[in-house]
Amino acid sequence: MNFTEWAALGGVFVSVLMVVSLLMTVATKRIKSDKRAQAHTRQDDVAEILAINQYFSIDQEQYNHYFSLTNNTNTDEVAMRLLRCGFLSVKAKFYLNTIRTSLVVITALATGIVVVTSGKDYQVGMVFAFSTIGAGIMYTLVGVVLDKLEKNSMRQSRKLLPDLLDLLIVCIDAGISLNAAFERVSQEFAVTNSNFSFHLVILTLEARAGRPMGAAMSNLAQRLQVQEFRTLAILFKQSERMGASVNDTLRTYSQEMREKRLLLAEEKANALPVKMLLPMAVFIFPANLMIVIAPVMMNLMVMFSDFNN
Repeated sequence: MNFTEWAALGGVFVSVLMVVSLLMTVATKRIKSDKRAQAHTRQDDVAEILAINQYFSIDQEQYNHYFSLTNNTNTDEVAMRLLRCGFLSVKAKFYLNTIRTSLVVITALATGIVVVTSGKDYQVGMVFAFSTIGAGIMYTLVGVVLDKLEKNSMRQSRKLLPDLLDLLIVCIDAGISLNAAFERVSQEFAVTNSNFSFHLVILTLEARAGRPMGAAMSNLAQRLQVQEFRTLAILFKQSERMGASVNDTLRTYSQEMREKRLLLAEEKANALPVKMLLPMAVFIFPANLMIVIAPVMMNLMVMFSDFNN
């Protein structure tokens, strides 16, 4: 490539960087203005709920951030996914966009440099096409990583549900009310799983502000996106409506959850031979075949060589 093509390629990358920087600046200003508007319109509701949290040691900025998201009519799905993954910071979405943009730009530049220095005479348009493809792949990979973190968080919440039910049963058997039991359990989970404790504290604050436990549990299920919590919310609503014993409901559902976990474990164990079939056919079976056939082939070669002689 001559100097003109190098200059054109450099101009293209500089233009891309300028456009990305401009878009990030506009997006950041828009996010900040939206947050200020949300905080102004819902400040009274947030203050009413946070005013009753004297028993908890919490970061008020994180809870303000959560309530500003949930009280907005147009919920920011990316920010909610980050909360679900355990990224509770107000700037979590900004950090995500910054990291994603940086990786995309670096990947585009690195792809362009590799293509130019490969020794083949590519045109500027072809180099730009390769760079765009590499940037698109990196952008998709960041989304895949976020999906993986979200699924891991949902799986962790599903695993903690039987323990949560058992602790609630112990507290209720000791004579503590359901709301007070959730307060006590949320403090216990703060030591082992701060992300799960964050969602439990929100549930507790909503219940103490006057929201029915069934509705608060429905909001918890909506935040965590776990089907088992939705079922528990329905059970709470039915218990409140029909006057059934909450302790018996929790005990029965806890036993069902443990049986379901056992069935899932058995299902995975039964599916293991099918999943191992392909690796065994590709890696283990050829090695065993060579071990069995190699001595026979060597003996046959010796026999044929003696026969020819």
